[in-house]
Amino acid sequence: MSHLLFSDNMKNIFFILFMSFGALSAQGTFRIFDAQMNDVTSGVIYLVDTNSAQMQVSLTVENTDSVPHNVTAGRLVISQPSGASNAFIWGMTQYPPSVDSSGIAEYMNPTATAAFEGYYFPNNNGGIATINYCFWETTDMNNNSCVTVTYDNYFPAGVGAPLESGAPIVTYGPNPA
Repeated sequence: MSHLLFSDNMKNIFFILFMSFGALSAQGTFRIFDAQMNDVTSGVIYLVDTNSAQMQVSLTVENTDSVPHNVTAGRLVISQPSGASNAFIWGMTQYPPSVDSSGIAEYMNPTATAAFEGYYFPNNNGGIATINYCFWETTDMNNNSCVTVTYDNYFPAGVGAPLESGAPIVTYGPNPA
């Protein structure tokens, strides 16, 4: 009898393929809400901050099914400036930049919600990062919902030179015409 064994590299390849193709267009039995409780499932959240060492997105994931699910969270970094990093919290566990999917699933009863936090650390590297966050039934990756978050942390005063606190990005004056 043969057994199919997957190395960590093979698991990473399957996860990346899932996040790249299967999850981007699917919507499962989970809804995703932003901090203002707007439904952002399958949507895009755009965050802008010019003077921060850390940017954060707070999401609430809801099980809309009539049965409980074990829900795993994961991320796919679509783009990120060199030298920047990111992390996330799912349940009570923080996952560092080297981990793309949660090792612990959240058990969610019908209508239950769970908190998710995504963190982006520019590390003095201005630019735009785009990260896709997905949540799926641990035993059925086709039952998933995703949201894309764009973190825009640019330094208009020069590369690596954040604005002073309270400084306006654009000032308006009277029209001379």
